[in-house]
Amino acid sequence: MNEFRENVKRFLTETRTRVQELRNSVNELKSTFMELPGNNGYMSSSEIAEAEMKRAELLAMKESLTKTLASNHQRRAELQKQVENMLVARSPERCKPIQSGNSKCV
Repeated sequence: MNEFRENVKRFLTETRTRVQELRNSVNELKSTFMELPGNNGYMSSSEIAEAEMKRAELLAMKESLTKTLASNHQRRAELQKQVENMLVARSPERCKPIQSGNSKCV
């Protein structure tokens, strides 16, 4: 019977603590909601216009970066091809004859 009472007390304490945590969370959410810009949590026209301008700037920047990235990929491919051609051109110079008559490339 004592064990049952202890369990009930523990449950009651844990439940009260959890209820208080939930109340604190609700109050925090209400506070955050009240801090939102504008009336009733909506943005004003000037804030919307400012956000749209920023969006347009970011889209233009993204397009510029996309073009630069494509150009860099193309340039990288060209440079890789040049390196491959140089290595192929140098490979006969790196081959050494061995006694069996075959050549070994190092």
